[in-house]
Amino acid sequence: MLADMFSLNIEAIDEFAICRIHGEIDSASAASLREAMGTLAASRYVVLDFAGVPFIDSAGLGTLIGGTRRVREAGGDIVLCSPRRAIDRLLHAVGMDRILPILETLPDALHHFEQEPAQALA
Repeated sequence: MLADMFSLNIEAIDEFAICRIHGEIDSASAASLREAMGTLAASRYVVLDFAGVPFIDSAGLGTLIGGTRRVREAGGDIVLCSPRRAIDRLLHAVGMDRILPILETLPDALHHFEQEPAQALA
């Protein structure tokens, strides 16, 4: 049971915020992620590290979409990295890769910000 507990760890370094997520992102944890996304919106560059996420449901996907919009509306840029294989397939199947970049590793995610300027939503 403890392995399924949801937790977030946000590490802020200069204009970067790395949010390491552990546990299932579902209707029970979506509110915690939504709150964290509000905090992350203050950062210029946001990385969501999904290495510890074994499951995400529609509530989690909706929170991810809303949070991505919030970060961009605040003038920031956001990427998701390190999803497990099943989560990666799901994210691509539902078109999440058209909403935010999904990268293989944390170094890839950090490198992404050197390549592309942030694009705020109008």
